[in-house]
Amino acid sequence: MATESSDITYEILEEFTGRKQFQTGGEVRCRRYLLNGLYREDFSHHDFKALRNMEVYDSDVFLCTYMRAGTTLTQRIMLALRDDKKYSRIFEMFEVFPFIEMNMESFRTLEVAAKLPSPRWFKTHLFVSAVPRQIFEKKVRLIHVYRSCAEVIVSTYYFYKTNGALSNLVDEDFTFAKHFERFMKGYNECGCWFRYQKDWFDYVYSEQGRSHCLVLSYKELTQKKEETIKKLASFIGLEPTDEVIERAMRHTTPESMRAEMSDAPGHIRNAGRTDEPMFTAEQTAAIEAKCREILGDHADLVL
Repeated sequence: MATESSDITYEILEEFTGRKQFQTGGEVRCRRYLLNGLYREDFSHHDFKALRNMEVYDSDVFLCTYMRAGTTLTQRIMLALRDDKKYSRIFEMFEVFPFIEMNMESFRTLEVAAKLPSPRWFKTHLFVSAVPRQIFEKKVRLIHVYRSCAEVIVSTYYFYKTNGALSNLVDEDFTFAKHFERFMKGYNECGCWFRYQKDWFDYVYSEQGRSHCLVLSYKELTQKKEETIKKLASFIGLEPTDEVIERAMRHTTPESMRAEMSDAPGHIRNAGRTDEPMFTAEQTAAIEAKCREILGDHADLVL
């Protein structure tokens, strides 16, 4: 079934029953689909026309990342800079920092967004061509966090092993080699990582993008944490005290995130893990070749 609306095309390829995700309980209906011709798969039945036409305010902040690139870490830093509340469940965080693609019977993001006070903060894993159009028309602040290709491959592998929401992704024969092959072909929950990063790098490093975007790497978030927290705070218009900076540091250690967000398997449980699968020489070469082919001058950022 294909649907079209303005500059959005959406074609469902397959619907199937997936495993339990977050707090939904039991099984959930999942979809594989093409969004503007780009493959994606998930369990949340989006209204992409509504998302594309979402009303955006100049004071809004959008966190735009590929999955497993440091999204939840960045959200928790921002929330810790704003208040001292502990968000012990993933949906508690979504209520104040919505995931705009989340569209379930029990959680309608656009309805939640309409009730939020300004400034509103949102996260998204969507490609440039599918995010709310007004992001590019107003003075919205946009944060893009990226991570090395190899680390994203490893992190998505553990995410699927732990989370298993999409039953056709994880089976008894699910191995790192199988995951690597799918990832390189673009068959991943958020679509082709290479195409995603090209689109976002092209935008955030364009003249228009530089005027309202903050670009951070996962490496900065984890290895230059205090410096990066201060940079992030300044960008979103906050002037935190030393005590608030320390709180943000404390609330975003892997140990703290695992302890405080135990309902988010895969999102938090694998934070900071080091038992990475060993890439073969052929796999390493394939990653570099594809990054250089597709990302061009930006390839070194993710290698």
